[in-house]
Amino acid sequence: MPQGTWTTHYFGMLTAMVRRDGIHPDGPRCADDAPCHRCRPLLDTIAYNRARTPRWVLVLGETAGRVTEAVYAARDHLTRRRPS
Repeated sequence: MPQGTWTTHYFGMLTAMVRRDGIHPDGPRCADDAPCHRCRPLLDTIAYNRARTPRWVLVLGETAGRVTEAVYAARDHLTRRRPS
């Protein structure tokens, strides 16, 4: 079986994270240490792919996520203060 590239593992991890968020859209997610039967295989996939993704890629992805959240927060802040 081919090993795959870091891109395959990184995006596989992200895909599993998005799918897990979709399992519990209206309420809190189940705990990582006690997952429901639908989340358990996704957590296994996330762990498998995270272990095979280089650390620098994980750090870059985390940084990009923080920047995106900051941009959305600034946009929301500016939108609220705008006079109607």
